Amino acid sequence: MPSGNAYGLGLWLSPGSDDGSEASISMQGMDAGVSFDSAHSPVSGTTVTVISNTSDGAWPLSTFLGKFLTA
Repeated sequence: MPSGNAYGLGLWLSPGSDDGSEASISMQGMDAGVSFDSAHSPVSGTTVTVISNTSDGAWPLSTFLGKFLTA
């Protein structure tokens, strides 16, 4: 886990850093046949949620969208 991040029960709290990354709150989870990733930026007010009906389906799209949200 990167320094400064807090994690518990699928909830991530990321404070941001001096390199320009924004603070964010995110939640991730999966079970057999489902996965999801949801992130919120308090600074911009943007919330993104990806829900999939496969165990690993949410991660590729979440990774792709994350590149734009943290840029």
